[in-house]
Amino acid sequence: MSRATAIRLSGRVGNNDRINGVYVQVEDQVLPDSLRQSADRRPVFYNQGGNLVMFYSAQLQCWVISEDVAGTTAPAIAQSTARHPLDIQAPWRVAHAREFQPDPNIRLEVHAPTAQQRQPQAQPPQPAQPQQHHRQQKTYRLSDVINSLITHEERLIKHLALVLDKFARDTTIMDTMPATYHSVLFGGVTKLYTLHTSIVDRLKETSHASNKEQIRLLQWLKATLESTSPPFVFSLPLVHHTANIVRSSPLSAVACPALPHREAQLGVTVNEELSRIGAALASLSSAVNIGHVPHDEVVH
Repeated sequence: MSRATAIRLSGRVGNNDRINGVYVQVEDQVLPDSLRQSADRRPVFYNQGGNLVMFYSAQLQCWVISEDVAGTTAPAIAQSTARHPLDIQAPWRVAHAREFQPDPNIRLEVHAPTAQQRQPQAQPPQPAQPQQHHRQQKTYRLSDVINSLITHEERLIKHLALVLDKFARDTTIMDTMPATYHSVLFGGVTKLYTLHTSIVDRLKETSHASNKEQIRLLQWLKATLESTSPPFVFSLPLVHHTANIVRSSPLSAVACPALPHREAQLGVTVNEELSRIGAALASLSSAVNIGHVPHDEVVH
């Protein structure tokens, strides 16, 4: 169990978002790498009810997460910078710590570049809109979701092809890591390339299919990504760092060097595309129960 410090915070985040409640300071080591690496962008996270649950504190220089979700292993929270739910799949857990008295001097300013893009609270009245949600609800058209997934899949395949080409052409990569490790890495990227090539083919075949067939495809894609992505994909050294795969593999006794910057950057790009694909599915999952087929094409 990781250490954490409970803090009662009050203040303002960005322009419109007030915070007031018990939050837990999270150690970097318990966060997924994708979050830890994005700290420089100062993202702000919300749950589906529009409540602030997690953010990076520029003042405290740490991640802060709401106590309400601190004990969960995979909280589904929304990122304001992307305006869609972000599914944190890495298994992490934060210890509950006792609350101490509020510090009146703690007022947080979180520098989220897109915080100003959030809908202002002072808006002209719209009688036709129900006042059930704190934030504007997006509408998803299944065909648009399919086309968006095709775009991200094609980008992902392109970057995977570049990685495979690098392995094929640059023999120095083999010289910088153990042969067994090279085989595991090359085989993993090849498997990803084959899988996502088949995925994009199925997406294209279904882009003009019926609503029911599109939902079934998304069900298949969601299950496929959930079964193949964590932990293998997000543990690839091309994606994050060699330490992740080394700690969980039989090669734990082997000191594997990090790849050169360009190859590492390719891995980061691959990871970003995978994250976007997962986020697109999460957007649909949050808007509609993916296990049921809606009767109309527009999903609310």
